[in-house]
Amino acid sequence: MPSTARKPRICPDFRRLLAEAPADAALLDQIARCYHEQLLAFARVYCRNPSLAEDSVQETMLKLMGALTSYRGDGSLDAWLTRLVVTSCSRLKRGKANALAIHDNIEDTVVESPGDGQEVLLLLTEQLRILAAALTDVPEPNRSILLRHEAGDEPLDALAASFGLSVDGVKARLKRTRAELRATLLAYADG
Repeated sequence: MPSTARKPRICPDFRRLLAEAPADAALLDQIARCYHEQLLAFARVYCRNPSLAEDSVQETMLKLMGALTSYRGDGSLDAWLTRLVVTSCSRLKRGKANALAIHDNIEDTVVESPGDGQEVLLLLTEQLRILAAALTDVPEPNRSILLRHEAGDEPLDALAASFGLSVDGVKARLKRTRAELRATLLAYADG
């Protein structure tokens, strides 16, 4: 009985191709097509969430153009792309967006008319407004600690030094602040 399993795609030597000439749109498309399934399979295992896996692979593919300039060719391209997926998945797990500026001035965001995809944008805009309102209720310095740690990736020891706290004190404040914020958002969702 013949096997129905798909054969792994054999990719050209992209490392050699990238060393010979700069990446163009056709080469980027070829890289994306060649590694997409492999990266998606890896991301499903690493991210442990199919939706998050797809998002992390998609983000990796979008970053591919700019990221190829930093590819030195020291290791294999698939290992380098896998590392990009790991980074993307980790950031997405923590709720980090690529452009934190999308959260700035949310009050100024105007959506003209709901069309294809606009419903999602309207929903996200409303959720961001709710989150911004909930964050204004968080007392200082807890709000600053939470935002600097979550949005700014500031390490716990740096926060502890900035606020004159121990690392355990910062952890406790973060835990308490997250719980209060979660309760506020759940109360809003129920009402």
